[in-house]
Amino acid sequence: MAIDFTLTTQQRDIQKMAREFARDVLAPIVRAADAEPDPLAAFNLTKPAYTEAVKRGIAFSMLPKEYGGGGLSNVDFVIAAEEICAVDAGFATTVLVNGLGLMPIWYYGTEEQKQRFIGAATSDDSGEFIVGYAASEPAGSPGGTANFDAPAGGGAGMGVTAVLDGDAYVINGRKYWPSNVGGWDNQGANLNLVVVRTDPDAGGTSALSAIVVERGTPGITYARSAPRASGCAPTARSSSTTPGYPRPT
Repeated sequence: MAIDFTLTTQQRDIQKMAREFARDVLAPIVRAADAEPDPLAAFNLTKPAYTEAVKRGIAFSMLPKEYGGGGLSNVDFVIAAEEICAVDAGFATTVLVNGLGLMPIWYYGTEEQKQRFIGAATSDDSGEFIVGYAASEPAGSPGGTANFDAPAGGGAGMGVTAVLDGDAYVINGRKYWPSNVGGWDNQGANLNLVVVRTDPDAGGTSALSAIVVERGTPGITYARSAPRASGCAPTARSSSTTPGYPRPT
């Protein structure tokens, strides 16, 4: 049976909206952002476009409507992302990371967590709410890259740990190349989803969890952002000794 790839009327509307945003809002600022040598300053040059993306429902369009998101399907979101990537793939990644950080909460979180975290993002009226995603690690720390399936030792896999201490998790370790985690001021995104290992002796996919770390949580430091080269989203290094992070209920 033949597959019809013709866009629906709704999908054509999504495509048109994203194309107009990319052309009229994003394109005028991209060259200045790419030319700015300071990575954090370059990232902030894209903030007006991000704020407009929030207003137009793009920034959280991949999240369900019941929690304030746009309710786009994967195909619909890809249609919009394609138009934005045609102008600047880095900005598209900034938006995508909102989904990387919040969609696991939608899939696996409790109702309270969905209301608390997704609701906070979609109801914020500042236009600056941003979500980070921290998976990759520097080799030999003892982790390395974002290879979830690798053994914990030997310089690969997830090495950042989260150890339960009473009713709170203590997170220790470093992440490398996490996206958006520093936020607009390199003091932390509003929310960061951090992939951790809850058993330091486990390897592969065993004992892996994702913990949401809110801005202002003590014990975290953010290194200087990596350059915004060739339209890439800003990345950074972060180190954490995070005492007393509440255990989910």
